[in-house]
Amino acid sequence: MSKRTTEDMDISDFQVPKAPFGQTQEKIRSVKELEGMGEFEDPWEDEYETESEEEVVEEDNDEDKEGDEMDIEETEELQVYLPGQELQNDEVLEADQSAYEMLHSMDVRWPCLSFDILWDNLGEDRKMYPATAYIVAGTQADKPKNNELMIMKMSQLHKTQNDDNFNDSDKESDDETNNGKLDEDPILEEKSLKHYGGVNRVRVTPQKDLQIAASWADTGKVHIWDLSPIVKALDTRGYQISQKSSKPLYTIESHSTEGFAMDWSGTVPGRLITGDNHTYIYLTTKTQSNFTADRIPFVGHSSSVEDLQWSPNEKNVFASASADQTVRIWDTRNKKKDALCVKAHDADVNVITWNRKVDYLLASGSDDGVISIWDLRTFTNKETKPSPVANFKWHSAPITSIEWHPTEESIFGASGADDQISIWDLSVEYDPEENSDKIIGKNGVEVPPQLLFVHQGQNDIKEVHWHPQISGCMISTAASGFNIFKTDMSNNEDLVIDVESLNFTFGESPVLDNVNLKLQKGARCLLVGANGAGKSTLLTILAGKRMVQDKVLVFGMDAFKDSPLGITYLGTEWANNPVVKGDVLVSTLISNMKGDLYPERVNELIQIMDINPKWRMHQISDGERRRVQLVLGLIKPWVLLLMDEVTVDLDVLVRSDLLQFLKNETEKRNATIVYATHIFDGLGDWPTHIAHIKRGNIVAFHDFHKNFPELENMISSIGKQQLTNNRNMGSPLLKVVEQWLREDLRELRLLQAEERKKAEQERDKVLLGEEKAKTKWDVLSDDVDKYGDKYYNYWNH
Repeated sequence: MSKRTTEDMDISDFQVPKAPFGQTQEKIRSVKELEGMGEFEDPWEDEYETESEEEVVEEDNDEDKEGDEMDIEETEELQVYLPGQELQNDEVLEADQSAYEMLHSMDVRWPCLSFDILWDNLGEDRKMYPATAYIVAGTQADKPKNNELMIMKMSQLHKTQNDDNFNDSDKESDDETNNGKLDEDPILEEKSLKHYGGVNRVRVTPQKDLQIAASWADTGKVHIWDLSPIVKALDTRGYQISQKSSKPLYTIESHSTEGFAMDWSGTVPGRLITGDNHTYIYLTTKTQSNFTADRIPFVGHSSSVEDLQWSPNEKNVFASASADQTVRIWDTRNKKKDALCVKAHDADVNVITWNRKVDYLLASGSDDGVISIWDLRTFTNKETKPSPVANFKWHSAPITSIEWHPTEESIFGASGADDQISIWDLSVEYDPEENSDKIIGKNGVEVPPQLLFVHQGQNDIKEVHWHPQISGCMISTAASGFNIFKTDMSNNEDLVIDVESLNFTFGESPVLDNVNLKLQKGARCLLVGANGAGKSTLLTILAGKRMVQDKVLVFGMDAFKDSPLGITYLGTEWANNPVVKGDVLVSTLISNMKGDLYPERVNELIQIMDINPKWRMHQISDGERRRVQLVLGLIKPWVLLLMDEVTVDLDVLVRSDLLQFLKNETEKRNATIVYATHIFDGLGDWPTHIAHIKRGNIVAFHDFHKNFPELENMISSIGKQQLTNNRNMGSPLLKVVEQWLREDLRELRLLQAEERKKAEQERDKVLLGEEKAKTKWDVLSDDVDKYGDKYYNYWNH
């Protein structure tokens, strides 16, 4: 039977928990609380908030204040904690902030057994800060009538500060300047729906265009909700939630008792399976007008059904886990008997997860803390019990949740009743020769090499989910509230470009706004955007040609102050330089660039770019001059190449050969390229990443090897059109970029129209005598009064 009951959580004694890890936790403050502080105001105003708006309770920090008054002469040595160690009476856990890229905690009035993450329209594979996340969660209140389905928007989720940075007093001023945004409090906005009975589990449909959720109530009923009006109310000022939207779309009454197991189909929209504590599984399907619940169950388990998972690509196949210690595979066309059955564990099987990237991998977690990875291709012979691909006995208490990473096929996360969240990577292989590198805890348990990370600090963890749109972000619920965090597991040694919260202005005009960009060795990143979007400015800053105060690291060094070696910048201004239009031989320029040190490389480039060393620069065309520039710039092997529209004058053949040469450079030498261009011919399989910059901000960043749904959808659409029209429909990548730029242009025209309207209103006031016309000296004086020295700050010029 499921161990996750209301009684187990002891909600009658529920209190606001202590900060995780023994630290003063960073709160997610509700809008209502911020109003009370008098420093912030509710952007949508009180009149549109529900009565169940959550407020985060402030902690009593008297002990901290007393500690501040004491003179601390000794500092205790911090030790690495391994799960299983017993803490002494005077010992507490402290989070290593450097291990997290983001870590926030959120307290709630009632504990939540279950939650799910809502899809939003803020973009895929997001890595920029501050982050925003939407979730839906169900409460376990003291009385059935007090329960709620809470829809929450968590915004202003900034990166977590590394406390070590504050140990050096010399850095205090820099921290205040550079990390000020990290100190801003996150904001919680919440709407709630009345839900009679405790919520055992909540699941949201995986389809991006739907915001339909199902809630398993401890009354034995399953309610289906349309959350789109609730989400709209969180995002739209003044939007009223109708009485109809506050009630379920449909209620499933097929079950005779409560349950926990539930899953929406990813292949057939609106198809839902639910399992109860009486061994029964029921199928509910979406009709044109509503939902229809089957009255005939799937039968086969001999104990409660604990978890259900649809196949990621077969519409009639799903898996079930039960307290009868089995995992079963079902075909929806046969309700009388399962298709396959395997005794998976020696204890109750609490949870399962089906890999969305490798459809034959299934992971399960049991009541004895064991995690097993299964190859479903071995489930064919019922007479022979298949063996798991891998077994992990790390957790010391029941596994309460398990989930594969949405984009990394070898990574999964799990939570246990031992107050741990563990992150694993199956691609890490055990090397028996590296015994010296083993980590052994004090209880004698070896730390598996596949264990990447352990997150602690919550009490009685119930569920953990990966955010499908924020790369590497996890959200967890426990008796002590919610955590939203992202671990810092990036390999900084391979990080070539590391830009965080970069802002750049020319006087009052912002050119770059909160730009974040990280690129590893070997990356080929396309930088796309409209004219004036900020592409050239960003490239010149990366090249160290402009001084900025924000974090811009290349090879781990400040791009301007440290002038790291190995950067080559090729821009359009070179060809217009009067020096290179003089009477000088191309061979002389090659010699001046130390071409004699790289004879083979020079010969290859001369062949690719089709230039003649005997050319005289004042006699050749702009296109030929551009090819000479590229040869000169590429002679010396570079580690980072920054190209700003330098292929615009090249013919198709030369450009194709150049792109192949550059691709070989990144693959053979692990070099990195950032390439700003408006020409997409031949770029189909060339880039590894693409960054879309709009009005100074990178609004989309995609890894071509991971999740790029817009491109995948375009490829599918073009393929269908080509079959229908029997003609070439063009490059899918070009089509995606065209859509981006058309939307950018539409938004820009709206902004320009607003500015023109504002200017006309100001002109009318002058004509009517309501205001005095301003001279340029008045404008200059206003700027100096408004910005002071900053207006003439050469840091930003």
